[in-house]
Amino acid sequence: MIAVVAQEAARLAVSSDYAVVSGGAKGVDQLAMRAALEADGQVIAVLADSLVRQLREPEARQAVIDGRVCMCTPYKPTAGFSVANAMGRNKLIYALADATFVVASDHEKGGTWAGAIEALRADYTDVAVWSGDECGSGNPALIGRGGRAIARVEQLFPLVAKLSQQTPSPSSAQLALDM
Repeated sequence: MIAVVAQEAARLAVSSDYAVVSGGAKGVDQLAMRAALEADGQVIAVLADSLVRQLREPEARQAVIDGRVCMCTPYKPTAGFSVANAMGRNKLIYALADATFVVASDHEKGGTWAGAIEALRADYTDVAVWSGDECGSGNPALIGRGGRAIARVEQLFPLVAKLSQQTPSPSSAQLALDM
C-alpha cells in the first residue's frame, strides 16, 4: 500500500506541474521517482550515496542527459552511503521542496523520522504526513508534532499549491517524497 501511495503522489505531482524531490534510495524513493518519470515529469535526486555509481546505470544516465533528472550530492561524488550522509542530505531535500509528503516513518527512529522532525522544528517546509491505510508507526506522532494529516493523496495538491503561492520558488514547484 505504501508503494502505491508514493507512486500515486508522484503521478499527481507531475500532473499538477510539480517536480518530485527524493533521496533516490532503493525501494519507495525509487518507485516514486520512476512513477514521476513515467508520467513525463521531472525529478531531483539528492543522493547520500555515490553519484558516480548512480550515473553508471544506463537508465539514470539517460534520464540526466534528457534533462528529466537532476542528480546531486553534497558529498564527494564517489562517497558511499552512510547514515550521517543521509541525515545531512535530508536538509537539502526539504529545502528544495515547497512541501514534503512523509509516506511512512518509523516512530522515533530512522532517517525519515529524523528528517521530518528536523523540518518541523526548523520550519524548512510544510510537512504533510500520510494518515491513510498502512501508514508508518511514526506517522501519527509526526501529525501530533505539527505535520498535516493527509488521508487521500488528492488532499496534498491543493495544500502544496497554496504553499507555493505563499512562498514562490524561482522556476518551478517541487514536492519532496520522504519514505
